[in-house]
Amino acid sequence: MMLLVLSITWLVRLGEKMKINNQFRLILIFILLLLSLFIAYLVFTPNFPLPLNVGASSLPSLVMVGKAPVVYVPFQELHDMGFWLNVVMTMPVGGLLLLLSNRTIHFNWVLLTGLLTGVLIESIQFILDNTLNGFMRFVDINDVISNAMGVVIGFYALKLLIVILMRIFNK
Repeated sequence: MMLLVLSITWLVRLGEKMKINNQFRLILIFILLLLSLFIAYLVFTPNFPLPLNVGASSLPSLVMVGKAPVVYVPFQELHDMGFWLNVVMTMPVGGLLLLLSNRTIHFNWVLLTGLLTGVLIESIQFILDNTLNGFMRFVDINDVISNAMGVVIGFYALKLLIVILMRIFNK
């Protein structure tokens, strides 16, 4: 309970100043690196490592580019759990983007960060599909969209949480 109160107090102070000392910035960078390793484990293993039915209920429209199956039709997987798990997976990236920034970040930069996150993941999957036999991860435009959504939602959800906590504790 004490830890929760201290965490909330810290978030309120962070929201007031949005200035982070170098030691805490290093801790956040370390957390970001651990998060990156976890995301890499999830997206670069040949099979999804969790026993969940995250695949599409029907086979999406795809084309083979070399040895890589590429899903090129956007928004055809909105009803699948895998789409929404990708959103949740990248939400911490948006939160850390907010925490690591010293200045105001505009929506365009948050969206660009999300898109680049998704493009980077899918590009590496494409390369691995074409260089490793049997890797078989789908390169999917829907994953790029869901990763971008996750970063944007994570950024603004944390920003909203900070504002709410500031109003609660400043009364």
